[in-house]
Amino acid sequence: MFSNKFKVCVSLATDSVDKLPGLISSALQKRADFVEIRFDHTIYKEIDHALDVTRRIKNTAIFTLRSKEEGGSFDGSNRERISLLEKMAMTRPMLLDIEISTLKKDKRIRKFLSENKIPILVSSHDFRKTSGISTLLKKLEDMRKYSNYVKMVTTARSFEDNFK
Repeated sequence: MFSNKFKVCVSLATDSVDKLPGLISSALQKRADFVEIRFDHTIYKEIDHALDVTRRIKNTAIFTLRSKEEGGSFDGSNRERISLLEKMAMTRPMLLDIEISTLKKDKRIRKFLSENKIPILVSSHDFRKTSGISTLLKKLEDMRKYSNYVKMVTTARSFEDNFK
């Protein structure tokens, strides 16, 4: 799926599904290799339309429905979010971004993703701090249990945090 050279992924967030085709075209014209579609920015309210619009680029797309707890904009219930994630997953994007916290607390979504062989990007977000290296490595090891594709976001509060 990926080669050894670097790749550029552009994150696309919009409040209207109708704006999505233009954003996708612009990102691809500027030579983005992949696009991340941020469904949590209200377009989840028109999920069928949004999935139809993204159908042609799904093989180079990461689909994300980020919870508020992890820095996203999804404001529905957890049950609604899981249902939407399952619907997004069944369109078979290149990767479905799902938080390690969601995987750990929801056995149903783990089982669903595994049974349907959905490729996932396991993500973690800490907007308060950057933990020590041993904590980060432990978390990374934990995330790799679910996928080889992981994304860890931390917040540097000091210059030294950049070297952890």
